[in-house]
Amino acid sequence: MTEEFVTPEFIDNSDPDTIQSRMMNNLPVDISDMPADFPYDFTMPTAIEISRLIQYNLTRTLMLMFPLWAWGEWLDLHGVSAKVTRKQASRASGHVTVTGIAGTIIEEGTVFCTEGTTDVESVEFATTEEATIPEQGTVDIPVASVLTGATYNVTRNTVTLQKQPNENITSVTNENPIRGGTDEEDDDTYRERILEKLRSAEVSFVGCDADYVRWAKEVSGVGSAVVEPEWKGPGTVKVVVADPDGSAVGEETLKAVENYIVSPKDRLKRLAPIGASVTISTVQDMTMKYRAVIELESNYSVDNVKEAFLSALKTYYRTAKDNEEIRYTVVSALLSNTAGVIDFSGLKINSGTDNIAVAADYYPVTTLSDLDFTEG
Repeated sequence: MTEEFVTPEFIDNSDPDTIQSRMMNNLPVDISDMPADFPYDFTMPTAIEISRLIQYNLTRTLMLMFPLWAWGEWLDLHGVSAKVTRKQASRASGHVTVTGIAGTIIEEGTVFCTEGTTDVESVEFATTEEATIPEQGTVDIPVASVLTGATYNVTRNTVTLQKQPNENITSVTNENPIRGGTDEEDDDTYRERILEKLRSAEVSFVGCDADYVRWAKEVSGVGSAVVEPEWKGPGTVKVVVADPDGSAVGEETLKAVENYIVSPKDRLKRLAPIGASVTISTVQDMTMKYRAVIELESNYSVDNVKEAFLSALKTYYRTAKDNEEIRYTVVSALLSNTAGVIDFSGLKINSGTDNIAVAADYYPVTTLSDLDFTEG
């Protein structure tokens, strides 16, 4: 949370009435300062403008001078000074499995998409390389979203349509989620990276754990990173990255992190120390399922409770990942505080009541279908 900006003392006593009062006190003694007389009415507009200049413009200018309170393009300028660039929106990437007549050529740039509805627009993905359907009749093809943004992350088996129908293709689907799409970095996240860079200005960049984490988080699409030093012996480093929501990143983001830290094609741009063998990977889904009998308040349904509880879970998972554990007592408290819940019984996490360890390579994932709530 950004520290609250406190206006300095010299901004005090700058409201329109106080300013006009000082102006009226400076009038010659033989000129009336009574309300509704000409001098009084003539000076008020000026007092209002001066007050706005001090209370609004000057205050905002003071805030813009410091990265702790700057915003938008002004925060970008602080980033330039700190040599920290705002991360741009990134594309989601993954694979689709195409089934059809052997020998059919699927050109690079072929667009497949999800099914649209009256409430949700269709999401389009383009193949990133040319492919030919082999004799067995199916081929996996890498794809990336046509546009950037978090809305292009989709679950498995949702990319099922062709934008331009090809009679030689009988079906298409994505057997795994397509991920890695992120929105442009928001001010609060960007600000924290700028301040972190400024705080570590005198720290040696020698390839310690903190360096690898910072390097990974400088890549668009990465929200967090965990380092496993010497994971396969001396000189080996594993960096496990996740998107801003803690989920797995797409292949394009993984490649971008590797190119940024290791720079295999241009060693002069390499950030990792000489001799370090660096492996970049992303978190794997750790499916978490919940079961409980819920006593509901009036005007609430089980579906209402599921949606609210799932939202609270997703927020908690970030803390659970840092603590490397999902705690039964915390989950119980979340459910108890969920809107619409009077009471509940029989809460189970993955069929048990134990705390669940979260390994470095995993991130908890729950969908509405993983919530088995019944009304009691």
